[in-house]
Amino acid sequence: STEDPETQFRNWLRKIHFLKHEIDILAASSEPAKLISAFLLKFQYVEFELTQLLLSMDLQIHRQNRGLTLNRKTRSPSSYYESHAKFSSLISELDRFQGDGITTLVEFLTSMNKLRNELTHKLFLSDSSMSETAEKSRQGLTTATSALNEMDKLVKSIEESSK
Repeated sequence: STEDPETQFRNWLRKIHFLKHEIDILAASSEPAKLISAFLLKFQYVEFELTQLLLSMDLQIHRQNRGLTLNRKTRSPSSYYESHAKFSSLISELDRFQGDGITTLVEFLTSMNKLRNELTHKLFLSDSSMSETAEKSRQGLTTATSALNEMDKLVKSIEESSK
């Protein structure tokens, strides 16, 4: 792109804000197809935020270990995005860390992943009704919101420890 970095950044923030707003509109619906769409889109947003969190945690550890003879290589942002890591791999990566809220976040993310897999792999099968599918989507949306709240707490914790 020929845009300057500041314009690119502002456009990227607008895009995220727009998508979050549209997900909220879909999630407020009682129509099963809109609830399914909202959950799957919110899942993608959680995956994006999880990747950002993992990058922050890697950088925090890198900064804390600076000057030590033993250090862990910090992954670059592109390594997360280019590897097309499965969500379960990102959860496993998070589970390698220890700290307040990580176990709870891993539980939320694991639950979300299970619901997403059920929806995407069984959506067109005859063993569940639309009302059951809509309910699973509602559960997924609630769990996704809880996961995002836990991520916010972790980010704030990282920011506080960086001061």
